[in-house]
Amino acid sequence: MKEEVSKETAEHVRNGILATIKDLAEMPQKHGIVHEISDEQTIFRRALKWSYKIIFNIHEAKLMVRVVEIIHTKRHPDVLIEKFG
Repeated sequence: MKEEVSKETAEHVRNGILATIKDLAEMPQKHGIVHEISDEQTIFRRALKWSYKIIFNIHEAKLMVRVVEIIHTKRHPDVLIEKFG
């Protein structure tokens, strides 16, 4: 029974994150910039869904949003700096 609840919760979280990612196509610029890892060439933005940050950038020429990381908000921001900084 506990495993079923955990599986349902995980599926709910997954579906919520995927829905948020799908919604990025509408107005990705409305999401905040992640200044710690952005530079003049690449601007990373973040969308929040519950306790998760969805890190993405926008490729204007291709009209494309690229998700580069999904991270729990309790993880230290240095994890992103190490990966993208």
